[in-house]
Amino acid sequence: MTQTTPVRPVCDARSAPAPPPPRTQARPARGKLRAPPTHRALRSSPVDPLTEKQIRASFVNSTKGEAARLRLPLGFAELPWTDLDFLGWVDPGAPLRAHLVVPGADERPLGVSLRVPALGRTSAMKSSLCQVCLTAHASSGVSLFTAPLAGQRGRQGNTVGIYLCADLACPLYVRGRRQPQLRSGRQEESLTTEERVTRLRTNLDAFTAKVVDG
Repeated sequence: MTQTTPVRPVCDARSAPAPPPPRTQARPARGKLRAPPTHRALRSSPVDPLTEKQIRASFVNSTKGEAARLRLPLGFAELPWTDLDFLGWVDPGAPLRAHLVVPGADERPLGVSLRVPALGRTSAMKSSLCQVCLTAHASSGVSLFTAPLAGQRGRQGNTVGIYLCADLACPLYVRGRRQPQLRSGRQEESLTTEERVTRLRTNLDAFTAKVVDG
């Protein structure tokens, strides 16, 4: 049995830590995993509009066949690229899989495939924090996502886990373009929008580094 490695987010004094991800069971690899690129740092600007070909070629922890079979997000042609620090979506054709594509330091996109847990019972009276954008949601608004590591360790079934907004819309939450559903009022932060965006990118960079570096 292998252990999912939690990612420690950057947060301010008002943010409560998310619970550590549980262990995951190793799974046999399907096909040959693609070698990870040498870049992993995020740029300081939002995602440039990407083509379908760029997205499918970007994944570092899935096979070419898996990348070819994934379905792009609904409304792909109308995505608000200027508000996106990364492109994230749950696969419309495979709801237990999700995908992240982030801008790399050398201008090439870096894609990470994720596994989505099966839905269980949640309580709307509880709140959970996303470990990337630190948005508070009702418990159903945050999910544990796990990513196979790139390279040999990924082929051995090792993964890294992180709690994320279930709809992967972190960039929209930090900019106020989308509001989380909560029974109680939303707690306001003292950080500016720019500071929240920087924190999001720092936390996401830490997660993608875990995937790429294994």
